[in-house]
Amino acid sequence: MSRRKAREIVLCLVFEKEYYKDCGCEELYNNLFENHGIEEIYGWFDETPEETEKEAVAEKLSKTNAKYIKSTLTGIFENIGQIDNIISNAAIGWEYSRISKISMALLRISVYEILYADDIPDSVAINEAVELSKKYDDSDAYTFINGICATVVKNKNM
Repeated sequence: MSRRKAREIVLCLVFEKEYYKDCGCEELYNNLFENHGIEEIYGWFDETPEETEKEAVAEKLSKTNAKYIKSTLTGIFENIGQIDNIISNAAIGWEYSRISKISMALLRISVYEILYADDIPDSVAINEAVELSKKYDDSDAYTFINGICATVVKNKNM
């Protein structure tokens, strides 16, 4: 499983957390994998592994990306106040409450990666948010997300 697919799983979980505010991150993660097979999860992202790949995909997820998924999800919600404040301050001319839930989920992931994930270059965090926005968000939302992320990076480096 690629890092982008792992990031898409994080996107699903961050988005879902908006609707299950009382549910912990570990519980959300466990529920996803207890209630859905890896082939079903792949199907959500327009990919279905071949029958012979299913076991290898599940193994690869558990070894390579489970740590990324869990730590990113947990890290976002451990720092949600600061992350949301940074997004709000960077969204000049936008009311925070008007940002769509999918855009907010993408911004939370990207801002978390920019501020807390030392192993992910800022440019990668921004590019991934923009690309996922093009796939899952409104057709012009990617420009908004790119602008917010660029502002966060600029302010981080000041």
